[in-house]
Amino acid sequence: MLSNDLEKDLTKFLNLNLATKAKKGGFELFTRFMRNKEVIEITRNFVSHLDGDINPRQLLSVFLIAAHPEYTLSSDRNDLEEQVYQKANTLISLLDKETFDKDIFTSGYQKYDTVFNEWKQKDRQDLIQIISKTHKQVEVMADSIPDEGEGKPIKETLENLENMAHQLGGKPAVEHVKNSSQYGLIDENILMSQIAQQMHQGFWDIFTQELSEEPPNFKQYPDMIL
Repeated sequence: MLSNDLEKDLTKFLNLNLATKAKKGGFELFTRFMRNKEVIEITRNFVSHLDGDINPRQLLSVFLIAAHPEYTLSSDRNDLEEQVYQKANTLISLLDKETFDKDIFTSGYQKYDTVFNEWKQKDRQDLIQIISKTHKQVEVMADSIPDEGEGKPIKETLENLENMAHQLGGKPAVEHVKNSSQYGLIDENILMSQIAQQMHQGFWDIFTQELSEEPPNFKQYPDMIL
């Protein structure tokens, strides 16, 4: 038996029709909808009745992952990504007013949250490794340029890569990138594709931490690669 307050806030949340809007509205349109203050407030009111610390924006991300795996997951989903996708869909299936169970839903969210965070941690680690190899490659290029003026763009590139690493993992990630001995001649097109995919998925870090009011864009990244 649901309390009157929970039933009222659940109804408001369900009336947002998030699953339908996510499928019909498209990826970018739905990300804007998710940032609507009223949508966030309705979601926050709903999760306030549940046990555990549930981030309302991360709950909203469930609908985006379920509706648009082509944008939020890699094209050849690994096992971890498949788990994220399946648990997102399972969680949505539990949102039925007639059968809603607070404890079952909370348990389902916790399972989703565990896999989600594991997935994002792996994404960050993968991207830091890509940045490390690129940083080392650019350092080698810098050593071969005797003229200080000609080396300025390379220095800026190194700084940009270190800034990316800091955003992903703070000072430890920057130290890892600067001290890495990994080296590999990475094709620019392949590198940009990897970064674009990882940063697109990195949308979740920005979204859940409320670091940006707009969906991520990649305008800054071409400038990082010579």
